[in-house]
Amino acid sequence: MRTVSTLIPVCTAMLLAAIVAGGCRETVGSVRPTVPFVEQILSQKGRDWSLVSGFNPGDPRGSIALVGPADRNEELARRFLAGDVFDNIDGRLAPDDLPDFAGERIDVISDMANLPYEALLGGNEDSLRTVTVRNFLFALDTTLSIGAFDNERLERKENAKLVVFTSPLSAAYGAFDVDTLMRSAGKTVPVIFPARLMFGKQLDRNIPHLHVAVLTDSLTAASGAYQSVFDEMAAQRGQLGCGCVAFSSDSLSYAGALLDGYRAAGGYMPISAVIVDDPSADIEGLRDSFQWIMRVQSEANLGYRKLIADDLAVVDARRAVTDECYHILRRTNNFTHDIAYPYSREYVTVKATSGGGYNLVEKY
Repeated sequence: MRTVSTLIPVCTAMLLAAIVAGGCRETVGSVRPTVPFVEQILSQKGRDWSLVSGFNPGDPRGSIALVGPADRNEELARRFLAGDVFDNIDGRLAPDDLPDFAGERIDVISDMANLPYEALLGGNEDSLRTVTVRNFLFALDTTLSIGAFDNERLERKENAKLVVFTSPLSAAYGAFDVDTLMRSAGKTVPVIFPARLMFGKQLDRNIPHLHVAVLTDSLTAASGAYQSVFDEMAAQRGQLGCGCVAFSSDSLSYAGALLDGYRAAGGYMPISAVIVDDPSADIEGLRDSFQWIMRVQSEANLGYRKLIADDLAVVDARRAVTDECYHILRRTNNFTHDIAYPYSREYVTVKATSGGGYNLVEKY
């Protein structure tokens, strides 16, 4: 009997290309270059370099920084602030009426200056890669600007001890460059790219001809970001015959509609995972509809079953991220252990009024 199961990711977040520390354009098994901005940081060894090279992975102080589009940040921040899945004493999967991230500060960094990221596709992807690196440095920094005019960064904030990039486009364009910078500095900052986290967990299942469907917003679905990340990761692992397709969740709220869309897009191999990257989607309803297909005998359902793999995983993207962050902080013993509710601070990027570029300011 086939069943629908929920996947709860518990492993590390990143699967990125290995590079040689200190070599601006040198890679292991690859000739892929990083962007000029990272090359500049590596050659000048200035303040940006010190933000990474001086990172202390054992320091529990600092924030969890969510970086990306405002709507994605806000939805994820709500889960960080209110989620209660684990027992905070022993880490068991059991709610204890205490938020999982009690005492933690959530920094919400909404990149208003560079959105929409989709506008940077089609020839300007290096700009998006540079944006990802700049925002990574903003998260690690302890300074920020008091306005668009302040290029000296006269205000102060907490540095991040863990960074989450909420847009799949950052995972597709910039993860390699952030990793290059960290490896060159000999530091591992906990960085999560949700698309890479979830695909890594699926690829770890070692399912022959793994096929994954993603439900997301219409712009992300059309961007090809999810497919790009999946194809890259599958190729790095040498896992052939795999595939990923992304759909707008607007019209695919139940299993039958999703499978119809998959078939219409040319899909014929069984789907092993459905990743739900849309907080408005009814995830439990989707799981129930898959169960209904497997349980109820009908001609239509018999046809649908051919497209459903054994032990299909339906993955809640936000849950995957917060679970992973929780496990990272427990594993590294980097919770603050303050007896208080989690709280947040909001920041936005703004175009600088002089010198080009953009600044980070607090949102009031």
